[in-house]
Amino acid sequence: MSEWHLDIDGWPGPDRRKYPGTLDILKESPDGKHVAVVYSCGEVGIDKQVGRFALLQGPPDSPWLLLRPRRLLCFVYYDDTTAQWIGSRFCAVTPYRTRQHWSGVSRAFIDTLYLDVVLRRMACAFDVSSHEAVTELPAGLVWRSWRWLWLWPLIRHMGWK
Repeated sequence: MSEWHLDIDGWPGPDRRKYPGTLDILKESPDGKHVAVVYSCGEVGIDKQVGRFALLQGPPDSPWLLLRPRRLLCFVYYDDTTAQWIGSRFCAVTPYRTRQHWSGVSRAFIDTLYLDVVLRRMACAFDVSSHEAVTELPAGLVWRSWRWLWLWPLIRHMGWK
């Protein structure tokens, strides 16, 4: 992997001076032109960590931000599947969101979000985790513009398909 020059300390999220030692995960695309970053990861439950997400385009010495949705948290796996690339065009991550049920019980929603860095669009496979190795896009995905990502939690809870 190339050395990506990122100023993660200046990105939105928890105060990294107050919470030192936070985990950052960088996953470079196979062609080295993009990097997916799950950053400022923190524990939200027993053996559950989540982090904020950013997608950048190279060159690595002066990357520019493509995407950093403010409400999107991604699940952190303890292996190499937190952020995955399908070829050099599609990035797959697992958004993490909980919702309080009327009974008072919280339910976690774990899906797989696919991001197309060429056409700048996204698709989601609901209730399917990307914890296993992702090697191809599933059939039947509905693609939408990245503009929809600012609505991420609402999209998920509306059952947008």
